[in-house]
Amino acid sequence: MTAEEFVRKAVRGNNWITPDIIECGMIGSDAAYELSEGVNLYGLPVYGVTVCRRVDGEYIHDRSVGKYCQSLSEAKDHIKLLQGVFK
Repeated sequence: MTAEEFVRKAVRGNNWITPDIIECGMIGSDAAYELSEGVNLYGLPVYGVTVCRRVDGEYIHDRSVGKYCQSLSEAKDHIKLLQGVFK
């Protein structure tokens, strides 16, 4: 299963603030992320990191570790942090 398929099992529909997917990736064997971009209500670029995990065979959107970011570098740093957590 691809990381994008993993995320789609847990998340339904598009994110309305950051609808444009930049990339998806696996974080260990039981978690995946989606990095997306969009614009905020002031027209400024924003980025979102969505995290999904497989827990007891179910795919869940783990909002406790996702993040809304003001820059792409902040979002990528958050993904690196997650890669250290979900080994």
